[in-house]
Amino acid sequence: MTMRRERRGGVLAKLLCWAPVTAVVVALFAMPSSTGAARLGSLTVTPGGNTYGGQSVRFHGDMGNGEQRIFLQRRGCPTCIWSEVVDPRDGRPFSILTQANGEFDFMFPAPAMNAVYVRLHSRQADTDAHQFKTVHQDADVFLDELAPADVPLPRGFAVVGEAYDLRIDTVRVPSGPKRPALAGRRVELQQRDESTHEWTFVAQGQLGPEGLAAFSNRSPVLDDSGVYRTVLGDWTQGGDDIGWFPSLPFHVEVVRRPDPVTGLVATDVTTSSIRLSWNLPADPERRRIVIARTSFGDPNASNPSHVIATIDGEAKTYLDDHQINPSASYNYAVYTRSADGVYTRLSTDESVRTPDPKRGEQ
Repeated sequence: MTMRRERRGGVLAKLLCWAPVTAVVVALFAMPSSTGAARLGSLTVTPGGNTYGGQSVRFHGDMGNGEQRIFLQRRGCPTCIWSEVVDPRDGRPFSILTQANGEFDFMFPAPAMNAVYVRLHSRQADTDAHQFKTVHQDADVFLDELAPADVPLPRGFAVVGEAYDLRIDTVRVPSGPKRPALAGRRVELQQRDESTHEWTFVAQGQLGPEGLAAFSNRSPVLDDSGVYRTVLGDWTQGGDDIGWFPSLPFHVEVVRRPDPVTGLVATDVTTSSIRLSWNLPADPERRRIVIARTSFGDPNASNPSHVIATIDGEAKTYLDDHQINPSASYNYAVYTRSADGVYTRLSTDESVRTPDPKRGEQ
């Protein structure tokens, strides 16, 4: 009996010795860690995507458990280690106190990179991760004819004596998603000096509500070809901190527009073919002749479905025998086109009706 009591006493003593260690282990498992917290807070970011790096966005949500200090954290992939976000305004890790009920609401610049994750962290809770999808700044420069011809000019071409605008689009650029519009942002148009390769000031404007700007009513002469770019100025309104941005160089080539053919007539019309003839202009810019045809409405070479032939610029006639029917009307437009792809301002038009079929030809 005495030995059993001694053994029981020894076992009890050992258990009592291990009790503090066990309590520490349990406490460690219960503490918040770098990968998870005791509870999950809420986070909403507005706007949640399609922002520029440095654009001020709203963080709001609820950490629960009363007033607490929360830290903004970021990581570059779903499994990367979280790190503190440095506030660009003071160079220190960003933190803020929640309200007494655990809610928070503050503004902070969006990160200047895409696919980065952010969250709010405290000793009591973590929020869900929010993935930022920021966009790069961009500016598309293009030429807009003030009095467009039948066929638009190729990109970057202007015609001597024909006025145009240089337009800037910062929202609907050729690649990537639609960008935010920063109405009122300063825009500077610059031209490159081909002797020094330095950019010189031409004009200044600002973006409108749709993120567009225009430098208007430029009437070029032949030696006005040049290289332009636009520079978007620093933008620091409304808490934003977005740096200046230059567009890609935009080449403007000033050329002559080719003269049209004259005297277009249908010289031979049958139930299955129509021959067209014309006089050539004395125009060294002419390289090709383009013929458009429709059965209804006005033919236009800007519509690929209207174009039936593109032939040598020295041709004076063309035989159309492609799907010509008797008792049918056809409208033709004949253009000349330069080697640069510039068309005559107006086409030379002709309407033709084929004869009725003879008896036995139906």
